[in-house]
Amino acid sequence: MPLFGGDRDISLFRTMNKELINDIIQTEIGYYKFVLQDSETNVYGESDKKVYYEPLLIPSLITKDDQVWNESEFGPDMTQQMTFAFLRATLVEKNIVPEIGDIVLFNNDYFEFNSIVENQFFVGKNPDYSMNEDTDDFGVSTQQMTFAFLRATLVEKNIIPEIGDIVLFNNDYFEFNSIVENQFFVGKNPDYSMNEDTDDFGVSLSIICKASKSRIEQLKTVPFRSGKYPTTTKVEQTDANPRTQLYS
Repeated sequence: MPLFGGDRDISLFRTMNKELINDIIQTEIGYYKFVLQDSETNVYGESDKKVYYEPLLIPSLITKDDQVWNESEFGPDMTQQMTFAFLRATLVEKNIVPEIGDIVLFNNDYFEFNSIVENQFFVGKNPDYSMNEDTDDFGVSTQQMTFAFLRATLVEKNIIPEIGDIVLFNNDYFEFNSIVENQFFVGKNPDYSMNEDTDDFGVSLSIICKASKSRIEQLKTVPFRSGKYPTTTKVEQTDANPRTQLYS
């Protein structure tokens, strides 16, 4: 069971962030929630008469891009991108789920959401998608994925990460597109020692895998009974995961 990231830690983290955003920074926006069922659409699903709920004042952290001016046949036109960051606990209290198409009012201008990101998790865990009952009450969402593994754990599980491998996280599938192994204790990897005096010094500590969200909805899997992967055989009759040669 994890030592940190439980209810008391989350409560402290949430209280400090609320005080910072609500009482110290105190930047509020008007949030207009899009009402899909009351908006009339044409045969293409488009609407020029969108309907919104009356605005709510919500504290936010705002990142402002510079104004961009473009010349067109109708004269100069100005656009500007904004990033609005909300504390998830505040949205829960207001009963708001941000969606594409919602509108916010800031500095007397209206901004429409075109992307939504929620990937900041306290202690790296989101209890909504826990895969272990010991971590059901740990972590919280505060809002290219990178997965870092302890090399010793991969050795125990008989796993060598490779491009194309899939991981399941937060109910989404992610496919590895790059693998990095360059964190060495005292800067040495005994597997590639060039001096017999350093053969027993250093170790590779971690393997870091970057992954992109996969569009697959279901995986075809082959079951195995033990708690680690079996040694499989390639077409040319050699081990596909030769653990004894690489990670012994």
